[in-house]
Amino acid sequence: MLRALGCEAMGAMVDHLLAQTRVIAEKIRNSTQYELLAPPRLSTILFRYVVGDSRVSIDEFNRGLRSALLQKGVAVLGETVVNEQVALKLTILNPCLREAEFDELLQLISHFAESRRDEIIRTGTSRTKMASADCLAGGVLA
Repeated sequence: MLRALGCEAMGAMVDHLLAQTRVIAEKIRNSTQYELLAPPRLSTILFRYVVGDSRVSIDEFNRGLRSALLQKGVAVLGETVVNEQVALKLTILNPCLREAEFDELLQLISHFAESRRDEIIRTGTSRTKMASADCLAGGVLA
């Protein structure tokens, strides 16, 4: 890729990705729906959805949320642990994406998470059971 683009173009793309990562991390930091768990590193943002209800374990919820987002085709996020807290991991690798597309992604994740949280509260279903049911229904474990 370096040969095809040249050093300057490749460097500009990397600089753009790093700047874009900082902008998206700041949006997450300023959001009431998310919590930024660490400063961004390179093009990776570690965050979690803030459940906002003490009846729902935030770590279990985010673990199940990541799995459900993947299985429903909404988003592909990684998962890790930061200071003993489950974190969703967004790695930005496409310099062609615009800020508005990340805004849309964060909004989709929020809407999906809100619906999932409300279902858990309404039914009293454990997060682990919901994630397992989603996995089975999607044929991932079947």
